[in-house]
Amino acid sequence: MRVLRYIFCFLLSFQCFAGENEYLIIDEESENLVGEIVDKLKGALNYKQDISVYISSSRVLNAAATQTGDIIVNAGSIIRCENISELIAVLAHEVGHVAGGHITMFMSQRNAFMQMGLITMLIGGAAAALSGDPSPLLAGAYGAQIFPQKMALSKMRQIENRADSKAAEAVKKLDWPVFAGFVSMHRKLQNTVNSPSSDANYWSTHPESTIRITKFLDYAAEEKKKAFSKETIDYLASLQHRLMIIKAKLKALVCDLKTVVGALESSENKVDKYALAIALYRANMFADAEKLIDEIIASDSENFFNPAHLMEIKALCLLSRGKPKTAMDFAWSLCQKKTKIYRDLLILYAEAVIRCESKQHAKQAINLLNILYLKTKTDLTLINTIGRLYALIGDDTSASLFAAEAALVTGDKKSATFHSKKAMKSSNNIVRRKAADVLSDASAANCS
Repeated sequence: MRVLRYIFCFLLSFQCFAGENEYLIIDEESENLVGEIVDKLKGALNYKQDISVYISSSRVLNAAATQTGDIIVNAGSIIRCENISELIAVLAHEVGHVAGGHITMFMSQRNAFMQMGLITMLIGGAAAALSGDPSPLLAGAYGAQIFPQKMALSKMRQIENRADSKAAEAVKKLDWPVFAGFVSMHRKLQNTVNSPSSDANYWSTHPESTIRITKFLDYAAEEKKKAFSKETIDYLASLQHRLMIIKAKLKALVCDLKTVVGALESSENKVDKYALAIALYRANMFADAEKLIDEIIASDSENFFNPAHLMEIKALCLLSRGKPKTAMDFAWSLCQKKTKIYRDLLILYAEAVIRCESKQHAKQAINLLNILYLKTKTDLTLINTIGRLYALIGDDTSASLFAAEAALVTGDKKSATFHSKKAMKSSNNIVRRKAADVLSDASAANCS
């Protein structure tokens, strides 16, 4: 079974983690930072599998490892990080879960906890039948709920402690002076809940915060006695610089627009102006957003920002102002200059091409997008965009192939089967073979 079924499982995990109005934020700039840190951490733990990191729009201070071996981080967690050490603390803990196989381990033991509860209820039922007194049955039913729950919560606390240990191991191997961030982040977590009673501590899925804080204070004290290389300090400073930028961006993306604009509109700070441009775009003030971005581009001679991400916002504004031809030419000129292909900028270029119905540019966009597709075959926006480009140039069977891929990612077995059968009529052997793979996956997938 290919990776597409894996992504469908992840989407189910996200639905369980996310609130009713939450969604995944697709932003290359933010994903690159958290993804880079996760790659460093998993490398330190010698974990060989890929770990994708997804950012949820939730403003709650939380993160989670999923059954699929990926990580979901709430935007609120990133926004509340005062420094890069705190973000590393959040990510290291979740990488510890993934590298330690903790989620799979816990889920495999869940059935055992449920069986324990069933046995407790059966014993109570037998006692009631022998004595004629229903109270043992009621006690057994209560025990059937309480006993496995307490066992499960105890196991979860053990798993949380193991994740902490894995996180500390990774940071020590990387030789990063960041344990002060672990302490401050756990204090923030401690302050998000009321002071728990001893019984509440027992029921908590996490070890008591004061115990965890004490442990990381000891690590931080040891850390102060060490000397760290200039290369390490400079690298963490570069991460801190990028964190400042994505914190501002995420605030502009998920927080109340009126509040964000009101707080930033009089600021002369570069990062605040960047966030304000994004907020203005969200508020449909496209001309104002474009003007502000042009000012930032003109004044950013030292490349404080990654130019590609500034250009993305300008291209978005041009598209939203009904200027797809200008947006297409602008984005294409950037794609030609950049040695690295930036996903979001390229998606915008492709969208402009589709709106302009330019078959010449469509072929160029397909070639560039297919390079990205070979690296990330589970990017739904990318898959859909390539399919639309193929439809624009009249290659209906290739368009059907990508429609089938997209349907499989979202778990739509019926559509995946329908489109893959259409794609199998292609005269292109590669398209036919790929369509057969999708059809096989759709047949085996447990989709709706």
